[in-house]
Amino acid sequence: MKDDNMQKLYKRYGVISKLLSLLLILSAPAGAQDFKEALLKMKSNYAEATRIRIVMAIKAFDSKTPETFFYSQKAEVKKEGQRYFYDVDGVTMLLNDNYLVMVNQKLKQILITKNRGTAASQFENQFKFNIDSLLTAFGTSSYEGRSNQTDHYKIVHKKNASIEQTDMFFVAETGLLKTIKYAYRSGQKVMIDFDVFEINPIFNDNTFTENEYFTVNNDQLTPTKKYSSYRIVDTEGTKKTN
Repeated sequence: MKDDNMQKLYKRYGVISKLLSLLLILSAPAGAQDFKEALLKMKSNYAEATRIRIVMAIKAFDSKTPETFFYSQKAEVKKEGQRYFYDVDGVTMLLNDNYLVMVNQKLKQILITKNRGTAASQFENQFKFNIDSLLTAFGTSSYEGRSNQTDHYKIVHKKNASIEQTDMFFVAETGLLKTIKYAYRSGQKVMIDFDVFEINPIFNDNTFTENEYFTVNNDQLTPTKKYSSYRIVDTEGTKKTN
């Protein structure tokens, strides 16, 4: 099959893609008091970063029991050049020079499609953004000041948006994202704490290799011992599977 397999897989895991796109834009330089300036500088800083690693804790709270979260999940994102890895909510994605791999723990399934050289650009196109359009969509933003070496931005969304307000907190010394808080009009709230936000970390040699999940021998795809109970799905149908 053609590269439209990539687009189908992105749509299938659209929630994760949206989370990634958020991470690529929501980080600001220390001391920046204009939100547009912060986003422009972040776009430049991100473009210059060869490697990124992010580990976050996501929690959702109900309006009736604001002290108790009803959803909690850890997520990890890694990027090196045009290679990507993320793991969130029981789904792992790997994109390297050879393949796009999706591992679904709940379904015990490994989806594989060949990277024909355009996968990385297609993937990154999901995250491109226009600064003015982004700010228009947000509504109004303001710099709320600095407390405990943390800079605080508040975004009040337009009335037709499902989110009423977003508060973002950045480490003053590094300018990296520390916490995002969403307040929905329905009363629910979501908080994302960034336990790790590293620029240009050092990754292990096997971080972006498909050999963690399956091997290829004489056009035969075989899951590794760790994933021996998983079913492999070759989206192109060109190889035999076990």
